Parts: sequence; structure tokens; C-alpha cells
Amino acid sequence: FIFLAILRLVDTMDAGLLVSLLAVLGCVACVMGSMAAGTMVAAAVSAKASPLKIARVCLPGGIVGLTTSSSAAAYTVVQDEMRKGFGITEVYAKFTQPIVTAFFQPGTGALFVILVFFAASFSQTSLSVPTLALTLVMCFLLGTTAPPVPGGMVMLYSVVLTQAGLGTEALAVFMAANFLFDALITGAETFMRPAHALRTALALGEVDRSVLPC
Repeated sequence: FIFLAILRLVDTMDAGLLVSLLAVLGCVACVMGSMAAGTMVAAAVSAKASPLKIARVCLPGGIVGLTTSSSAAAYTVVQDEMRKGFGITEVYAKFTQPIVTAFFQPGTGALFVILVFFAASFSQTSLSVPTLALTLVMCFLLGTTAPPVPGGMVMLYSVVLTQAGLGTEALAVFMAANFLFDALITGAETFMRPAHALRTALALGEVDRSVLPC
């Protein structure tokens, strides 16, 4: 899917603009990869387990999120990972997952930050320090409001650019590649959510440690 989407961009977009957009895509992939790695390591330290084994439990949900661009589609898979893969109690898993799905969206906030810098570069606009600071805070607050469905971030792009005082010239570019951003971010976030929930469940004693991967 990802390769077909990139081929579609190559076929329909100006070469110079395509290079810039692929650079942004690479930046998003690196940021999400770093977040995912950090989450796996933090969960592994809390569980006293191997990060690779933690990641193996989380992988199916990440694949579903990547291929569907929908957190809702991966909901039951993530639920099984939390309960059967990590031994999180049923009551705690059912209570936590809707909250994690709604509010644990670090990738969305990071994408909005990247959008601001891309739009500023695209329109050759400089941002003052106070404006930049306020915009960064708003990006991560808005990240928690994106609906967990394909295309859920699109409606917030213009809000971010308007708040930053930037034009909407870059909006069409980002919207053209939104299906790629959606897939990467949803895949990474659904991959991280069970591990994130595991850390809090361990702190509260809501985990059957005999089920944890060693």
C-alpha cells in the first residue's frame, strides 16, 4: 500500500515538490520510529522483559493500523494484545483502552509540528518565538482531538496553519499525501498503545505477571 501510494505521488506531482514532500515523509517516519522504540524500551524496563518481545506482542495491532489507517479497526486487536499478550486484567483493559485510543496520539501532534515548519518553509515565512511556542502547544493539544478514523486529521490542518499565521498554500500538498501520513501515524500509535497501557497497568498492579513475555 505504501509503495503504491508513493508511486501515485510520483506520477502526479512536480519533481521539486515531490522531493520536499518525501523529505517530510521521511521525517515523519523517523519521528514515529523513535517514539515507538522509546515506548518499547520504557515498557520493557517496567516489565523487566526484552524490548523485542514487547514489540512482537504489539506488532499485529500496528500492522492493522498501518494497513487500514484506522485506530477503530485495530481496537479489538489491541484489546487482545493488552489482555492476552501482556496479562492486563480485563476490567482495567476495557477501562483504559478507550482513553488511550482517544488521548494517546503523539504522532498526530508531531505531524502538526512538522506541518507548521513545512508550511513556513514553503511560504518563506519566519515565525516569532512566542508564536512558535504557542503553536507547538496547540499542535499537541489538537493531536488529542483527531478522530481515530482515516482522514481524521485533514480537518485540523487548516486550524494549525491559521493559528500559526501561515497561508494555506502548503495545505493542498499535505492533503495530497495525507493517506501516507495517516497510515504511518496510525500504525505507529496502535503499535505503541498496548505497551503504553502496560506501563500504567504494572504501576497499579493490574497485570498477571505470569503472562508477560520474558
